Amino acid sequence: MFCEVTSWTGLDPVPRDELLEKIENKNALFCMLTDVIDSKVLDKAGQNLQIIATMSVGYDHLEIQEIKKRNIKISYTPDILTDEQQN
Repeated sequence: MFCEVTSWTGLDPVPRDELLEKIENKNALFCMLTDVIDSKVLDKAGQNLQIIATMSVGYDHLEIQEIKKRNIKISYTPDILTDEQQN
């Protein structure tokens, strides 16, 4: 199996134009809260995109209805900031 990974190594969030350029024909996207994933990004990704995983508790930056319409899976980290109580 072959996997090609493209990553942003800058200290600041990935610039939108860079995201739009690099998302083409990718199968997966691992994004941050600062990355707005909307129909423009999804259009640029094309039909290969199968999953979007965000490193955030929330998903307000994801255009959920558009993602669902395209049958793309979504992963996020709910409750990661919640303290567990010990009994």
